[in-house]
Amino acid sequence: MLPANLGSVVIRHLEQADHVAYVALEKDAAVKQYLGGPTAKTEQQLLGDLRGYQPSTEILAMADAATGQFIGRCGLLPIRDTLEEEIYCVLAKDYWGRGIGELVVAFLARLAIARGKTAVGIVHPDNTKSFRLLEKLGWVQAGTVSEPGKKLGHLRYVPSSV
Repeated sequence: MLPANLGSVVIRHLEQADHVAYVALEKDAAVKQYLGGPTAKTEQQLLGDLRGYQPSTEILAMADAATGQFIGRCGLLPIRDTLEEEIYCVLAKDYWGRGIGELVVAFLARLAIARGKTAVGIVHPDNTKSFRLLEKLGWVQAGTVSEPGKKLGHLRYVPSSV
């Protein structure tokens, strides 16, 4: 299923050539505004993390289909003790508003199904662009995350066919 050409974007595994753009994405405060996880890593720490990268569906590269340039990361994160995988998409600001998120979310939902899983979106309640995107794709809010320490209060979305 990978690489997957979705028209304007290609989903593939990370490559060595992506590392500088990956670090820039991770250091961009606007891009990371609603994302969890440590944001205070240095460039060297981020590059060190990438040296241990093993191709998986947890961290995938998004590349501009015309140029092959890295434009973001996406993936499926297993949700412990369930048959669900959290989808995510982190896109460089220059590519916002081009419909890429819609393509990537739909692809990741299909990928989760192909893996025998259900895709779930977990969205910060202030991240209106993300939950509007999910709603545009027909996803529905299925409550909020209530497990302490696990994105408490975030909105939980599932495809409407689930």
